[in-house]
Amino acid sequence: MFFQSVNNFLFSHKLFESCFQSIDKKNVVTFSHFVPLSQVYRGTSSLVRVMGNETIGETAFSLNSKAHVFGHSHVNADDSVCGGDEEKKTVYTRFVQNALGYPNERWLGNGTPKLVWPRNGGDDGMATCATS
Repeated sequence: MFFQSVNNFLFSHKLFESCFQSIDKKNVVTFSHFVPLSQVYRGTSSLVRVMGNETIGETAFSLNSKAHVFGHSHVNADDSVCGGDEEKKTVYTRFVQNALGYPNERWLGNGTPKLVWPRNGGDDGMATCATS
């Protein structure tokens, strides 16, 4: 919770607001160490209740992130999720973990870099969220 409080302070600060206004918001990629949403955790069911910090996922959606790269669980994931405010889920974000793990955990062929953005080496190729 400490780091989240620091992030909340920084994101709400006027300096961050002015910096964020000056960048190209079409191609935002965000990063975290921890799993951003419980639904993108692919590990054991005994840990699913404690994996996923929804606030990190909400931050990625609020920044209109096209891709969010995360770690921590040592389990690969590559999922696209529609998110945003509860009324309109309009942000389509790709959540990626390319786990390198410890050397003794590299039996799944891990250890090679993964292209995260742009997707498929070309344009973003991202779909849009369905709206009703």
